[in-house]
Amino acid sequence: MKTKKSLTNKPTKRLIVIIALAAILVFGGGVFVYAKFINQPATQSETKPINSVDYSTPTTDQQESGESIKDNSVNNESSGDSGSDQPPAPTPQQEGKAVVEIIIPSKNIDPVTKILRVSSQISAKVATGTCTLMLTKAGSATIVKTADSFQAGAQISTCKGFDINTSDMSTGTWNIDLVFENATLYGHVTETVNI
Repeated sequence: MKTKKSLTNKPTKRLIVIIALAAILVFGGGVFVYAKFINQPATQSETKPINSVDYSTPTTDQQESGESIKDNSVNNESSGDSGSDQPPAPTPQQEGKAVVEIIIPSKNIDPVTKILRVSSQISAKVATGTCTLMLTKAGSATIVKTADSFQAGAQISTCKGFDINTSDMSTGTWNIDLVFENATLYGHVTETVNI
């Protein structure tokens, strides 16, 4: 006896084959996309030697950034700001001399020798001039010291330091007046020191 084949079994097998083929295609496409696009290293992260120069044509972003920097630089030059590596330009004083800033970075008394050491800084590069240190206190004799020796740096200079023997000075608060002057520059600072 012959059995009849079921007609419903054929479409089911065909459907399973189609679904399996579709799954294989989707999986294969996913693997292809991952390998081609996602798993690739970015072109910017290529290993380049240190301090290498990229001579390729600049991108639009790079060109716009360069133009912006150039515009800012030109605008700063016209406003008198010539960059952070430049010392501030001195401003004119009464007698035609430019004013420079003077600071006293240290004023220390050596506990053993009783010597007061006062140092100074001038906000300009100078090689000539005079620094005058004056110590005053009400009821005491004024002490005056001068120095005409300088050490010039790139943006600041220093006067030769001052050494004052405090054994003849009365105790209390003394005023320190330090003046720098040469043919074109003038600076002055006032501070106090306790003896």
